[in-house]
Amino acid sequence: ENDDYFGSTIVGDADLNGDGYDDAVIGAENGLIGQFRRGYVGVYFGSAEGYTNDIVYIEGITDDDGDNLTVAFSPSLVNSGTPTILIAHPEYDGKDLNSGAVWGFFEPPQQDVLFSDADLKIEGTAMNQYFGSSITSLGDVNQDGWNDIAVGAKGSENNKGSVLLFNAGY
Repeated sequence: ENDDYFGSTIVGDADLNGDGYDDAVIGAENGLIGQFRRGYVGVYFGSAEGYTNDIVYIEGITDDDGDNLTVAFSPSLVNSGTPTILIAHPEYDGKDLNSGAVWGFFEPPQQDVLFSDADLKIEGTAMNQYFGSSITSLGDVNQDGWNDIAVGAKGSENNKGSVLLFNAGY
């Protein structure tokens, strides 16, 4: 679709559905959903022949939910053995304007869903915090047996920015 910005964020190299083939998650930060540009993330499942046509979409909730989306995989945050899909949206207007949010899906969706259907949601707390401006898996930083994640918030502390560490075990 014109102006979708498909490919604005991509992550691969994880087997989400346990079939032995790597899968990929590709974002379209301005993706058209119905009549609104809500943004979406497509989950593409791998196979022996390449990626299948069975694409599952994780869709934004409100207009402009896709702006500056970032996607990442983390080793399971709940120790299920399935990688967690992380979606970060720093311009999400949750607690305040551009406070940002991160959503986590502990299992890959089997059908099209919304960001709000996520198993995990962590929100920024302040206006223009841009929580979710970057995100990565860190492994088990505190050695408690659970994988941890780091989330960037480039607007924190009067734009000095910050990185917040979240110990998993949700």
